[in-house]
Amino acid sequence: MQFDAILTDPPYGIREATRRTGSQKEMAKVTERGTENHISISSNYHLSDILFDLLKFAAEYLVIGGRLVYWLPVYKPEYTEEIIPRHPCLKLISNCEQTLSSHTSRHLITMEKVKEFEDEDRFSNILESQYLPYKTHNSFRDKYFSGVTKRIAKEEKDNQK
Repeated sequence: MQFDAILTDPPYGIREATRRTGSQKEMAKVTERGTENHISISSNYHLSDILFDLLKFAAEYLVIGGRLVYWLPVYKPEYTEEIIPRHPCLKLISNCEQTLSSHTSRHLITMEKVKEFEDEDRFSNILESQYLPYKTHNSFRDKYFSGVTKRIAKEEKDNQK
């Protein structure tokens, strides 16, 4: 199955922290010992992991020339184009900003599939040294709420005058 386009607004973890049930390691253990007594394990699912899974899925299941379009939340004081997640099968086509507040925005990212997915592309995000800048997405929730807290404190201070 292949797609011409994938459009999504992935969870940012603002309303509640994002979680994932199970992992590849747990799935292998379940297969070995059976499923009758299996209890699923819930673990953190960081925004950078969500984005890498999305890019990997798009790289594998889009047709050549197909488009991936998604919203990327950013903390404006730390934003640079280098924090946009990349994949060797996908080319960045467009990056449009929508301001959400004085300190946050989200970018509408459009990528085009330019290369067929191969086995070595499966874990490209883990092997590349470029992975580290993307980890800043994992603290977006904390930064979002720190800005909200500062704004509320400022409004309360201004109201006391």
